[in-house]
Amino acid sequence: MMSPGAWLGMLAAGVRNPPSEENFPYREAAIRTACEDVPEAAWNNRSLRTAMRSFAFWPAAADVHTLLLAEARAIELDELRARVAIEGLSDEQVRAVAQCQAWLGRTSDQAWVMRVIEENYEPAIAAAVRSSFDGRRAIQAGRSIAAIAAIPETLAARLRAPDTHGAERR
Repeated sequence: MMSPGAWLGMLAAGVRNPPSEENFPYREAAIRTACEDVPEAAWNNRSLRTAMRSFAFWPAAADVHTLLLAEARAIELDELRARVAIEGLSDEQVRAVAQCQAWLGRTSDQAWVMRVIEENYEPAIAAAVRSSFDGRRAIQAGRSIAAIAAIPETLAARLRAPDTHGAERR
């Protein structure tokens, strides 16, 4: 995640008609005002790349707002997928998901590890790892919002909880 000022400064460097040094503070203030309702997590590298690819010229505040709201919705969708991924799994399956996530977090070839997981684990575990890992990538990319940040805590709580329903769920 980056500050809105840094995000806008990088955008200014990537467009054909950046605002002048004397105009930049006013343009920045206008965009910040328009984007007050946008979560800070939306000001990230992914949305900056999208902006640089979308805007050849300095954008209107409304255009930046639209782009950042789309990014905020994408973050929320990643969070929802990660939460849904562990719903309904037994405690043993949640532990397997956590182990697979740990493997993914330690490797530089995440695509290969994900293929190994999908080939060697039951489909419910592989799907949960894939979905929750997408949410974790959101965290690592700095796109986290409060709800995404709670995912690892939710998983940790399930891992610490005694296995009272495991036999019934299996």
